[in-house]
Amino acid sequence: MPLTAQGPRISVMLNGEVVNEIDLTTWKDGKLNPDGIWDAEMARRPTVDRDALQRRAALARASSFEK
Repeated sequence: MPLTAQGPRISVMLNGEVVNEIDLTTWKDGKLNPDGIWDAEMARRPTVDRDALQRRAALARASSFEK
């Protein structure tokens, strides 16, 4: 499962197919989702720590499945 990071863009491939992509520049505010919806769970967490990338990627993955 290759994980590719090119600047602010991150993509994940599985079985030769891109299964998730995220552009970290879409997060303009650490307390809002990219669609502008306030997220109470994200608001109470620090915006910068060692697990921030994993949380952001998980949220992006979840929101991509909701569309």
